[in-house]
Amino acid sequence: MRAYLVELRKKHDLSQQDVADYVGISRQYYNAIENGIRQKKMDVTLITKFADLFKTSLQRICDAESEWQDENQ
Repeated sequence: MRAYLVELRKKHDLSQQDVADYVGISRQYYNAIENGIRQKKMDVTLITKFADLFKTSLQRICDAESEWQDENQ
């Protein structure tokens, strides 16, 4: 599970549907991303949209994603 996405989403009081709508994907697809089933190698477009939505730096998202990647190889 990408706990950093769950943490950021809850910190901003957003539902999975809210995030999915902002990013332009289905809620089911976003759920699969959070659970690590989809986007095993997350693309820069999604990372950028997440950073914008969660009002955080690209670097923070990239660092969290890199850590998740290291733990799930």
